[in-house]
Amino acid sequence: MPEDKRPTEQYIEATAKHLEDVWAKSVLKWKKTDGFIHGTFPVWDETKHPDRPAVRPATGRSRIDAAVDTQLPYEPQFHRDPINESATQTEAADRVENWLSAVWEQASLLEAVLPAKQAARHLVSYGYAILEGPYVRRSEKPMREEDESDEDYEVRLSDWFPFRMRAPHPSRILLPPMEKRPSHGIKRVKHYAKDLHDLTYSRLARNKKALVDVYDYGLEPWKLVDTIEYFSKKWHALMTSSQSIERGGAGRLLFVERNTDGFVPSAHGFSGWGQEPTDMTEIDPSYAAQGILDPVLDTLLREAQRKSGLHNALIQMAFAKMGSTKNSTEAALALQGDIVEGEEGDYWWLKYPDMPNWMFTAGEEIAREIEEGTFSLMQSGFRQEGVNTVGQQAILMNKSNLKFQVITKQMEDMASVIAGNFLRQAYRMETIPIVRGNKISHEDIGNRYHIRATFELVDPVLALQEREMAMREFQAGLNSREGYWEAARVKDTSTRKRQLLEDIVHQMPEVAAEEVFATMEKVGFADLVERLKAQALAQKAAEQAAQANGGAPAGPSVTEGLPSEEPASPMEPGRPATALREMRKPLTSAVPGQPQQPRVPSSARP
Repeated sequence: MPEDKRPTEQYIEATAKHLEDVWAKSVLKWKKTDGFIHGTFPVWDETKHPDRPAVRPATGRSRIDAAVDTQLPYEPQFHRDPINESATQTEAADRVENWLSAVWEQASLLEAVLPAKQAARHLVSYGYAILEGPYVRRSEKPMREEDESDEDYEVRLSDWFPFRMRAPHPSRILLPPMEKRPSHGIKRVKHYAKDLHDLTYSRLARNKKALVDVYDYGLEPWKLVDTIEYFSKKWHALMTSSQSIERGGAGRLLFVERNTDGFVPSAHGFSGWGQEPTDMTEIDPSYAAQGILDPVLDTLLREAQRKSGLHNALIQMAFAKMGSTKNSTEAALALQGDIVEGEEGDYWWLKYPDMPNWMFTAGEEIAREIEEGTFSLMQSGFRQEGVNTVGQQAILMNKSNLKFQVITKQMEDMASVIAGNFLRQAYRMETIPIVRGNKISHEDIGNRYHIRATFELVDPVLALQEREMAMREFQAGLNSREGYWEAARVKDTSTRKRQLLEDIVHQMPEVAAEEVFATMEKVGFADLVERLKAQALAQKAAEQAAQANGGAPAGPSVTEGLPSEEPASPMEPGRPATALREMRKPLTSAVPGQPQQPRVPSSARP
């Protein structure tokens, strides 16, 4: 169907059916993986062995937890290249970066589960993930109400945050698997009947001419209704599914509207652990959607069966039954008393067959197979045997982390897309929301939406080493201030520059004197300030007269005792020699044997 043509009920349902068929094998595989994550997988064939005990180790869940918690950060850093090298554009780029960081964090905290972390978990578990959004709730700026005070309106305006994003289960939103930037997609979701009414009624209220079929929930506001939501770059539609009892089982189109955003509000990516088979003749993303447990599902099952057998043997030994030469009824009565009646040989414990040693050592082989098929626990913080230095550990960890590089890149790509779409939506708004004190203008965005997001897993020890090395290079004149800030992971460099310049200004004797005078006036010494200023004027006049007569003024300066040391900054050309000497001083730790933030002289601080 041409993109400009309004989608029909039949077209939407046909699209949904097609995408469901494409992803069917993947969904079945994800359900199997869920069993090992949630501990519900069948250990035995229950039709053949209904009474066998079943132990389900948490190995699968713990492997995923370790990978997500230790290998995949979920807080991105945003990078916006300035249009040119001017200070104005650099500051605008910094404002955009800070605003996006605030929007991302705020939108994340509004969800029950942090979207980025949930997406990372889906990539590890299922080999595929989706970030949904951004979508806008009430893009219009809140209007001021009657008799509302300025203060109350400002408070309400500060709470206005229309942006949202989620990380839904990948079976809920189905996208064309071969399109990195999806041209369309469907979302299957259950809505309460009341919510469907609100969704449709609000659209009709905004536009009386809109083609909207308002959903009437009748006497069942909390009835769950299956729906299909359709997105393309030009259209957005919602209809009840044929699975719902609507019009004899047929789908009911509730609304079709123009997608004014111009993009499908979903970004997706694969783990990179899968591989297409040679003989594949159909579109089947299940081969690409390979989670970390996929290679070891059979091994995890063997582990569960082995531990079930050992557990059963332990139970049999610990609670072994007794045998007796006596009549069973008499023996049971005897065993109930404090003193057992009968001879020593009249009673005995039933002996369970001895288990060979290989039954216990077999667990080591299974554990090794699981580690080889997933990832080494060394990456989770466990020190490998024979590794005794930080450098050795860092080399091994960096080598092991290569397994998760593709996932990190996919997370960065999805976050970049979502962040760029945040800017697209903001640019279309009449008023851009201020988020946590961060404000941007339409001029800052400039109709440019390319954003680069990075997820960096920072090792504190290695980060400290990188920072120390960058500081040494800066002190030796081999690195710039910006290079040091990059190594130190400073986010807003323009603000840092401005702060350094302000520090230089505040260190000037004249400025320091004025700040002291202002403080004195504030605490009630205005008269003294006037006398000091008058004395300063008289002294200045005397100095000028003395210079005119070829002499030198005598007497102390009015500002004597005030801060008068020259600014000690490498930025100031007045003290290059002093700054160079201090920059060459070696770094030391405050506590021997313990990594500390290096103490840097004020003159060498970038």
